[in-house]
Amino acid sequence: MGSTPGGGRRPPYLKIAFVLAGCFAAGLIAAGTVAGAGPLAALSALSSATDSTDPTSTDTTSTDSTSSDTTSTAPTDTSPTDTTPSDTTPTDSTPTSTETTAVSSPTISSDQADYAPGSNVTLTGADWAAGEAVHLFVNDDQGKTWSYSADVAADSSGAFTHHFQLPTSFVATYAVVATGATSGTASASFTDGNLSIQLATADQATPAPSSFTVSYLAFNTGTTCSGSGTSQTSGTLPGNIGIGTNNSARLASASAAGYTFAYFSDTANSTTPLSNTCIAGGNGNLGTVYAHFASASRSTTTALTSSANPSTYGQSVTFTATVNAAGGNPGANGSVTFKDGTTVLCSSVALNASSQATCSTLALTAADSPHSITAVYGGATSGGTTWNGSTSSILSQTVNKASSTTTVTCPAGPFTYNGSAQTPCSATVTGAGGLSLTPTPTYSNNTNAGTATASYTYAGDTNHTGSSDSKNFTIGKRDVSAKISASGKVYDGSTDAAY
Repeated sequence: MGSTPGGGRRPPYLKIAFVLAGCFAAGLIAAGTVAGAGPLAALSALSSATDSTDPTSTDTTSTDSTSSDTTSTAPTDTSPTDTTPSDTTPTDSTPTSTETTAVSSPTISSDQADYAPGSNVTLTGADWAAGEAVHLFVNDDQGKTWSYSADVAADSSGAFTHHFQLPTSFVATYAVVATGATSGTASASFTDGNLSIQLATADQATPAPSSFTVSYLAFNTGTTCSGSGTSQTSGTLPGNIGIGTNNSARLASASAAGYTFAYFSDTANSTTPLSNTCIAGGNGNLGTVYAHFASASRSTTTALTSSANPSTYGQSVTFTATVNAAGGNPGANGSVTFKDGTTVLCSSVALNASSQATCSTLALTAADSPHSITAVYGGATSGGTTWNGSTSSILSQTVNKASSTTTVTCPAGPFTYNGSAQTPCSATVTGAGGLSLTPTPTYSNNTNAGTATASYTYAGDTNHTGSSDSKNFTIGKRDVSAKISASGKVYDGSTDAAY
């Protein structure tokens, strides 16, 4: 029997509730201890069970960079009579690999490094996000006198192209900034030179250089190139350089790999060097200057002439070789060797300022005519320019025979008959090339008294024609003396000689 409320005794149903609660708590503690989690885990489970308001499961995914996959436990039954422990699945802590894809930085570029004022510019973007909105801003980053902006959208590959026109006034340097909300910022720059420097078409190396640079002195204190300028080298040309208002520049030279600079001119087809290379600056286009180049390695041709063709044996012949080259002759650079076939006539004769060399010779014979004469230019290098060697065409030199001279000389005499052949005369044969003979003349009628003849005929040789000569001389009679003696006989009229 229970006591009444006012009597201080607890009602029986309260006792029953306390007993059940104690049993339930003991069961939970025991369950946690059996599972190896300890009493705190069991209390935690109890707290979880009593705090839960949603009986459905929740899938929670970790945002940790280890990419661990965390799944929530199954829902816990909140009935106070169920003491079955919940099933807790431990989280898999095995690390998993993470594959990172490289992202390229966006770019912006112009189609040229330099433009003339008023030119059209093409900007090209790449590696932006597909469909990304990109803001373009172009300005004069030095004088801040001009700016341009535009908004473009990248295509599905992250690329875009945009065109715009520069102001007609000279600016010098432009900065380009492209900005996208996703990809970030990219920048570039270009210039707008107002003096165009191009390749000349006349008196130009073949082939012409594809690119070149120009060296010049920049003057920032006037338009007359006065005072001390600052040495500058242009960017890659053909293109432009910039000369601002109240400035000037004196063009010095141009350089191209494999070529030698020749001169500047004011028109593409002019072959007259620019007399004044000081260019006054201004706020607009200054016109065009043209550069002429010669190949650093120049092909040559050698022409050969003769002072006398045909010539005569023993005559001095002078051969002249003239060396020519496209883009500029060698002048006094190099030498020429003259040959007769394989025989050297004159070796390594230096060229003069007119690119000529000469060879004079007496060595050509009629016997070997015609002669095959050549001139061989050996080539030369000077001041960065190389002239290649060359050989002339064969000059066929004809050499004719020289004349000879035969002379017979007889002394004045007198010559008197003496009964023997008389040979008082002499003969000589002379001619070009050192011909000198002293043959014995032949005689006729040179025994008896009377007119005798001495003569000689030279038949000639491989280098000389024949010749002859003769001289007469007189053989006088010899005086005769007679002696008569008598034998003492008296003449009797008979023919019998007595003496």
